[in-house]
Amino acid sequence: MKKLIFLAAMLTSSISMAQTIPTLAKEWTGTITVSSIGAPIKHHPGHESHVGKDKSPQGVNFFSEPRTLTVVKQEGRHVEFIHKSARFSNTEVGVISADGKKVIISAKGYSVLMEINGDQFSGCGTTRGNDGTFDHFHNALASFCYEFKAVK
Repeated sequence: MKKLIFLAAMLTSSISMAQTIPTLAKEWTGTITVSSIGAPIKHHPGHESHVGKDKSPQGVNFFSEPRTLTVVKQEGRHVEFIHKSARFSNTEVGVISADGKKVIISAKGYSVLMEINGDQFSGCGTTRGNDGTFDHFHNALASFCYEFKAVK
């Protein structure tokens, strides 16, 4: 009898946990706000691939700009995103926390932890220079925050 009660309790908790995972909206719009030293990644508007090496920032700089996020696929807690700005389109992957309140998103060169709050999510992350040289890795870095809202 104790085993049956234990099994029932385990199944009930598993079912209730599964119900807390939100199905994310397909389209999200928002902004990124960045504080950086240099231009650490190609997504930075001051990266030499956009402005040339002589105009790329070397010191502290800041920017904010619009971004969109599209949920390509969600399988339970696992999510594939397409992240876009005026200069790029990038694939990202994420995992939603078991309680459905956070999602960790990773892509080449950066990751960000986001809080999910209904039709909004936001969070912050960091990145380092990822152009393939130690000098760029050592001397270019950024902290950034996203704020997204689901498109109705």
